[in-house]
Amino acid sequence: MDTTEQRLAVLDGSGSVIPLRLVPGIELSPLDLSTSNKTYLLKAEDKYFRLSEPLAVLVKLLLAHHEVHTVVSEYNSTTNSQYTWDDIQHIILTYLKPKGILADGGVQGGGTTPRSTRHASNSMMWLKLPIVRSSVVEKITTPMTFIFHPSVFFPLLIASVASYAYLLMTAKPWMIDWDQIFSWKLLIVYVAANLIRVLHELGHATAARRYGASVKEIGVGVYLFMLVAYTDISDAWKLPRWQRVVTDFGGVYIQLLISIFLIIAFGLHSSSLVFFLLMVNTVSFLVILTPFFRLDGYWLFSDIFGIPNLRSSANTALKKMIYRLRGRELVENAVSSLQPVSKAMLYAYLVTSYAFFALVIYVLKDIVIRSAVGYPQSVLQLYHAFGAPTAYARIVQMLVVLLGRTFLIVACSAAVYKAIQFVIRLYRTR
Repeated sequence: MDTTEQRLAVLDGSGSVIPLRLVPGIELSPLDLSTSNKTYLLKAEDKYFRLSEPLAVLVKLLLAHHEVHTVVSEYNSTTNSQYTWDDIQHIILTYLKPKGILADGGVQGGGTTPRSTRHASNSMMWLKLPIVRSSVVEKITTPMTFIFHPSVFFPLLIASVASYAYLLMTAKPWMIDWDQIFSWKLLIVYVAANLIRVLHELGHATAARRYGASVKEIGVGVYLFMLVAYTDISDAWKLPRWQRVVTDFGGVYIQLLISIFLIIAFGLHSSSLVFFLLMVNTVSFLVILTPFFRLDGYWLFSDIFGIPNLRSSANTALKKMIYRLRGRELVENAVSSLQPVSKAMLYAYLVTSYAFFALVIYVLKDIVIRSAVGYPQSVLQLYHAFGAPTAYARIVQMLVVLLGRTFLIVACSAAVYKAIQFVIRLYRTR
């Protein structure tokens, strides 16, 4: 029997050697989630996939054995089932092959959402530009890992809270000379804010390194209409949940440490510039902690309550509610497998997230309408400015305004388009 005939014979169950091979370098480990069913994390060529326990068992057997009889008997024994090779082959082709982990196909895109501060992996990320590679990140962060040791981490965290309490009791913002800030000193604030952004990302990377997760890169990108930095710490998925929580919080932790120094400096000198930079830093991490965007707060909420694919799970919960209103039951696993506390928090997230975005739309609607109505005039003014002896600074100002309006209109249009798509999918739900 030639090779082709042998492969065909095996595929119909009459052969003995499995021709299907998984890609090399596959790693399989438990995934710490708040679900009633065991879940596993499969890593293949820098891609991450969430597997159910039966699929994880099958992958382990395919990695360990090459004989059809052995795989079938071991799988049936472990899962207490009575599958034939044809059944197992169907499982492989239906659930494993689309992930691209078979040796003849290469690893496909998708899989579990990589953690990029976990920003970088979002479908909402328009642009992604790596800046610092893994080897450099490792050299920078390794000496810093001690700040995440519990004996250092918690005292500094308490100190940051105490610093803000002191600021609230002693600061007098009305005495700040704002005229000093809105000058060339804004350039200092801009540079310092971007430096803080870099240190924020190093905080995530350092926490990941502390617990043994690798860091792929640090870079910048555009998320929705915001310029963001990101740290690709997808390897953090393999960590226990509480270590993922610390890694998620690592960037804000660094910003809190920066706030301690800024509060001390402000207490000593009452500098308007220092106070303004402190406010910029504070507002920055408060926005980042908001769980409704896929920034640090999103991943913190997801990991604290062990809810995988938080946004997708919330949408599934909404569909489940719609099904029940129609007197039917949605067969799914994303919500039903969650522990009671996590399930309750998922529904709370569902309600508050939609309320939040409704509020954002209400607040922004007038701004967006004015931007859209005034857009043609902005283009025309800029066109005439280039043909007239207009000051260079004035042209730059007009260009910035036009770009801002363009960005806002495009971002809102994209958000509306996605919302309409989602509503249509819900309407078609049967």
